[in-house]
Amino acid sequence: MTKSLLSSWSRGILLLFILTIFSYSTYAEEQDSSKHKAVDPVDFVKHTSSIRVSLIAPTLTFQYEKPIGPKTVFDVNAGLLVSFGLNKPTVDIDPYGDLDANARYLVLMPLISVGVKHFYNIENRLRKNKSIENNSANYFGGRLHGPMIGWIRETKNTNAEKSKRIQFSSRTAVGLVAMWGMNRNLGNNFNFNLEVGPSLVYNLDSEIAPSFWLHVGFSKTF
Repeated sequence: MTKSLLSSWSRGILLLFILTIFSYSTYAEEQDSSKHKAVDPVDFVKHTSSIRVSLIAPTLTFQYEKPIGPKTVFDVNAGLLVSFGLNKPTVDIDPYGDLDANARYLVLMPLISVGVKHFYNIENRLRKNKSIENNSANYFGGRLHGPMIGWIRETKNTNAEKSKRIQFSSRTAVGLVAMWGMNRNLGNNFNFNLEVGPSLVYNLDSEIAPSFWLHVGFSKTF
């Protein structure tokens, strides 16, 4: 009975000793790892100043991001959008002929937007030793665009007769976007940018219209 008790006691001490060594080893590894992976929250996002170019609807904007939280930035964009359009109607005017007409549009619109972006995976990227340079991470956010006003240049060609007209559109509109996006640093402070999401456009002369926001482009941070 005594030998059995001593044997159990010895096994218990040995097991406790092994667990203690294992726990200490694991703790030491975690501490050593944390020396390389510990992150000060203020380092998650940085303020950035960039020039952005969009490839879908040609735009050139200046972007400024200012941290307002460990993973959240206040985002401001200001610049210019260039849009092209082509309309080619054919209208019957008599049984023997048609009115051949086409029109081309060039729109120049100043762009101003403010928004908030939350980089939800920036900490994980840093812990996996992935680059977060220039806030390279995925994010959710919202953005308000407006006022949407601009200059329209219209060139019409009606039966080989050309006419041109330039006018300033005063039909003010604003847009609200809910977006998912991503930034990726390509090196030398060049970045790839992608944003997608539903949006609502409100024209002061009409009702609210649903739309879709898509931005694919590049930026240069300085």
